[in-house]
Amino acid sequence: MPLRNLRPKRRYSATFRAEFGEIDRAIAWIESHFTPTLHDRVGIIAFEALSNIIEHNFMRMTKMQLYSNTHTHRTNIESSAKFNIKSHSKRAQRHSITCHLHLCAKRAYISFVYPFKPCYHYSPYVPMLGGRGKTIISLMGANTHHSIKPRSKKASLILQIPMRG
Repeated sequence: MPLRNLRPKRRYSATFRAEFGEIDRAIAWIESHFTPTLHDRVGIIAFEALSNIIEHNFMRMTKMQLYSNTHTHRTNIESSAKFNIKSHSKRAQRHSITCHLHLCAKRAYISFVYPFKPCYHYSPYVPMLGGRGKTIISLMGANTHHSIKPRSKKASLILQIPMRG
């Protein structure tokens, strides 16, 4: 009788939690688990995924609005930077992203779990100026899966990266 089902799976798992201002530490933590030949590719994929979460979920702005140097965009950023305080209370709300890393022999799974607020407004300029984050991630060889859990007000973004040199 073959023992295929009794063979242990080779899998490495780790978890990291970062506050909103510590996103660079999350990317450095992810890269520390990979070989140096994969640092650039994994870093670009993780940065693009995390910047999309920050832009569209926390700040609710496009990249052009967020990184523009014009005065009107700066005032928009300053007014939207008050997202740390809830409207019905004076306590600061901490936005944190939890990162789960699962390394297998052929693939790496990186999942980001973050708070979800369903009040994002669609901008008609998104097809012209934005919407390229998922394209960048797929061009780097990763697959994405996005899920929202409305009851717990959490969303997760799962990246599947093939482990090639």
